[in-house]
Parts: sequence; C-alpha cells; structure tokens
Amino acid sequence: MSKSHCQCTQTKTEKKLLTTHQRIHCVTALLLSCLITNIYAENRPLSEQGSPANPTSSTQLNKAEKLLKKGETKKALTILTNNSLTNTPKRYYLLAQAYSSPEFANNIPPIQIASLYQNACIGNYIKAYQYCAMNYIEGVGVLQDFKKSQQYFEKAILDKNPEAMTLYANLLFNGKFFPINRSKAHQLFKKAALLDYGPAQFSLANSYFSGLGVSKDTKKAKQWYLAASKKRIIPALIAYAKINEEGLGNKKDLITAHQFYNLASSQGAVQAQRKLAQLSQQMSRVQLTNAQKKAQSWQKKHWTSNTK
Repeated sequence: MSKSHCQCTQTKTEKKLLTTHQRIHCVTALLLSCLITNIYAENRPLSEQGSPANPTSSTQLNKAEKLLKKGETKKALTILTNNSLTNTPKRYYLLAQAYSSPEFANNIPPIQIASLYQNACIGNYIKAYQYCAMNYIEGVGVLQDFKKSQQYFEKAILDKNPEAMTLYANLLFNGKFFPINRSKAHQLFKKAALLDYGPAQFSLANSYFSGLGVSKDTKKAKQWYLAASKKRIIPALIAYAKINEEGLGNKKDLITAHQFYNLASSQGAVQAQRKLAQLSQQMSRVQLTNAQKKAQSWQKKHWTSNTK
C-alpha cells in the first residue's frame, strides 16, 4: 500500500488543532478504504501480498494486542493506524477488535469492521474465523451463506477458543441456522466448560438438566450450574437456587436456595428478588440469618477475586 495514497494531509495549523482521537479517525478512514480496496483488487491470498511482516511490525502488533486486552483502545489504535506497519492478517483482526469496542462501535460502520475481519480470514488468521462465521450468518459485508458460516466455525473451534466453541455449540443446539446436532453441541460445551468458561458451563448444565444431547443427569447439572455461578452467570445462580428450593436430585435446601436467590438479586435479577420474598415467609429467622451469612461468605470467596 502506497503511503502517498493513504495519508491524512493537513496544514501545520490544522495539525495543531486535530486531537489524537481525530487523527486516529482520519488515518483509519483512509486505511480502511485502502486496505479493503487493495485486498479485493489483488484477488489472491493476503499471505501472498507484499512483503512479510518485519520484526518491528510484529513487536508493535503484540504491544497493541496487550493494550486492547487492558481496554486501552485509543493507545492501541495509535499503533495500529501507523502506516509504517506491514499489512498482516493480525493487523486487520486487531483493528476490527478495536473498532468493535463500545468506545468506537458507533463511529465505524459495521460493514467496514466486517471487511477487516474478512481480510484477516483470507490470511488464515484463526482468531478471526468466528467473526467471519457470524458475518455470513448476518450477511454483514458478505452475502448471507450458512454453509460458509459453518465452515468457518469448524475452523474456529480448532483454536480451542471457548467463546467460539460455545457460540457454535449454541447454534448447533438450537438449530436455527445449522442442522440440529445436540450431541456435538454437548461435546463442545463440555470442552469449553473445562477451560473454565462460564457461559459454556451454564449451557453444559442446561444440557445435562434437559437430557438433550446427553443422558439426563441432575447431579452433573447441579455441579455445572454451581461452577457457572462462580462466574456471576445470573441464570446459573437462579437455576441452582431453584434446584435446591425444589429438591431436584437431592433433598430440599431452603437455606442454599435463599443464598443463591440473594446472590442473583445482588446482580439485579428481578425474578430472584420475588423468590426471596416468597422464601422468606417459609423460613425462620435463624435460617434467614444463616442464608444471608452464606451469601456474604460466597461473594467474598468467589467474586471478590473473580471478575470473569
């Protein structure tokens, strides 16, 4: 990509007036246009275009990636929109990640973000596959194509990314876009759950509880609802409370039920607040005090140091 075609040009006075935020948008608007045009005009794999990434570019991209993980999007974009960087699949992916953040999501059209992900996928950047898969489901930047979407998901799960596995598994479980395959969905939920991913733990618990895709097992469902509760998954907290309230798979335990409804309520769950009021009428003062102490102890043990 020629720098002369993709630079912001301003007078000295204008340069002084531009904020860092404005300069980033100026460079990025041109960068996106040039990158997207060049890739599709070339019509060949991105890995064959231009020179390979130099060590300096790799170092800068790694630095930008770390900044994005810390939530320092503006600093990351200052690096990513630098024209001296080599165009690589990772650069496209990180740009797409940056512009998908809440801080910038309303400033960059979704179709441009989708195009950046597509460029990363053309270059076989595995972390981008799940986003390209969703682009094909939603028809953003590409024609809607469920078959291609599934092909990208199949590639994405090879990275052992729990988010990608859980997303794909939910789609297979519900059968909205792909043929229903709950057995495979269960296996993907399990793999992601074992990687300590809360949403997967909750979905795995649902699979065991419903008996869909696997033999019904309330004991295992309870185990995984509890694991997901440690990640502040509100539906998991409510499900675990309900199992104890009704004595499913074990005897009734109103104290534990109250404890978990209380925890869910502390996260803003209105349903849990109603259940607390109902349970309180069935419990003694001693039981209520015990339940409240258990909720406080749980919160301190599992949530103070666990922000996932």
